[in-house]
Amino acid sequence: MTDDEVLKHKKVPQPWLEHTRHVLHARADLEDPVEPTSGSQSVGVARSSETYGGKPGLKIQVATDARAQSVVPSDVRGVEVEAVEKEDWRTACYYDTPDNITGGLPIEARWEEGGQSYTGWGTAGLPVKDSNGNERLLTADHLWENKPCQSSEGEEATQYTQDFGKVAESQAEPDFALVEKTNSSLSLSDGIHEENRTLSVSGWFPEEAISELVSEGKSVHKMGVTTGKTTGTIDAMNQSLGNGCGNLENRGVVVNGIEVGEGDSGGPMYRIEDVLGTKHAVLVGHTTHATNINDTASCIGEDRDIGRKAAGHAWFHKNNEYDITI
Repeated sequence: MTDDEVLKHKKVPQPWLEHTRHVLHARADLEDPVEPTSGSQSVGVARSSETYGGKPGLKIQVATDARAQSVVPSDVRGVEVEAVEKEDWRTACYYDTPDNITGGLPIEARWEEGGQSYTGWGTAGLPVKDSNGNERLLTADHLWENKPCQSSEGEEATQYTQDFGKVAESQAEPDFALVEKTNSSLSLSDGIHEENRTLSVSGWFPEEAISELVSEGKSVHKMGVTTGKTTGTIDAMNQSLGNGCGNLENRGVVVNGIEVGEGDSGGPMYRIEDVLGTKHAVLVGHTTHATNINDTASCIGEDRDIGRKAAGHAWFHKNNEYDITI
């Protein structure tokens, strides 16, 4: 549905529909008495092994401490209730798969080596135009780490399990790659997809404006798929990190006190500014490096290092030296 308009109808067996409605009502009845008395973490609905009209049915599931499971009833209004151990859910990953691809969404570097396939996880910086006016998606070049200090042109990219395209241009020192979209079912859209909204992008800070941000220790946001939107202060600019080929060409911006982790590479660094009475994202750089590692976060089944200082290639340098525009 969209608003009050039904966009698609689907037929289901009448017994299944009646069962489903009954389960949802029973779940609502169970929520209030169970949660305060048992210390349960959540009450929800899960798939059942029973079938109704040939379709799998539903059951109520209560996540709770082991010691409290004895007070969870076995059924409510004839609906099966299952008690399970509560889990330690973490909100370390922010994945979304809309058809309009913006900055802040996942992008994966795919390559094959020795007969095996590998994936480098990262974050989309922003849809941009290259020096010839072609639409590209910006991310970090080092995601294709099978070719350190070499061009990753021609390598494949996916957008969270769906085909996206191939690297059309890459630069190792400033650490960026421009990916050509070849999936016709996807579209590129200017903006930054935060955890609960999409911001329009109005432009980028020139070098003089970056220096003013540094001098005043202004706040800068970054969006990445591992740690989400986090905020720190911009402490340095025009930095060369001395990290092999990915030295940011003496145009690195450094943001301190910001949570950043593996998988955030390629994502946008920006400030939110009032432009003609409307809030817009104004670009500072895109994330490529992290340091001050002191924590880990669980993300897509693996632990990723989390740091408190980020660095990235300045947007003004991409525009001035590589003619990359938004």
